[in-house]
Amino acid sequence: MFLSIRWTAFSFLVGVLAMGAMPVRQLSAEEGDGVCLYDAMEAEKVLVRFIAVNGGKSNVIITNLTDEPLDIRLPDAVVAVPAVIANGESTHGKRGLSESLKVETQAVGGAFLMNGRNFKSAADGNSALLRLAPKKTRRLTATTVGLEFGKAVPSARVEYKLVRPESKVDDPRLMELFRQLGSNQVHPFIGQAVAWHLTDEMSWSDLSHGGANSKTISNYLTSSNDNECGFCPLTLNAASTWVNQYDSLNSKSSVENK
Repeated sequence: MFLSIRWTAFSFLVGVLAMGAMPVRQLSAEEGDGVCLYDAMEAEKVLVRFIAVNGGKSNVIITNLTDEPLDIRLPDAVVAVPAVIANGESTHGKRGLSESLKVETQAVGGAFLMNGRNFKSAADGNSALLRLAPKKTRRLTATTVGLEFGKAVPSARVEYKLVRPESKVDDPRLMELFRQLGSNQVHPFIGQAVAWHLTDEMSWSDLSHGGANSKTISNYLTSSNDNECGFCPLTLNAASTWVNQYDSLNSKSSVENK
């Protein structure tokens, strides 16, 4: 298993892994930039089901409830929480999302899996558009990571609710991580290490292979109880590099703007 994880991380570093996504019809420029998915949800124009398949993948099923076609502007980041806490007031603090609430399954964050063939960019350059016919349903795929170390692996058996990311996550590094997961710039294993490092203040040593948390990490990454390995050194090195580069670039930007 250790070699498997190591090889997966290595594969990411030498090339982006190919991942599929449900086709989304490209919209012509004159069709406009549509309505934000979250606004459409709140206006009850669409029904959204969020199914966390496992620790790294989620399906998002969107149904048009109206009698008119909808051009839906998909967000560049998504966050979903177990439905039982979806209306809670807890935000993402230093020790994980909604830690004070006794919920065993992790919240997840990530982005719709996108590629140039399947999505058309909106005018803002940060969104993709989905055309949904009246009363029709489409299924999209999202690459996601867990946001609460130690809680159970996300599962389709647990009902999740899609929420506005900014209502639960206040770390800009996480938001950028989510966006890069959706565009295949970050391998999910590397992204998961980064996420737990940021959400739960776990050191790279805490996340290392053979460490005290190896069993928990292994269970999350493989959904199996028969192995005992955590993130390999190559994965953690890539995760650490990602965080350091983000901090360095944004620190330089802050200085230049003063």
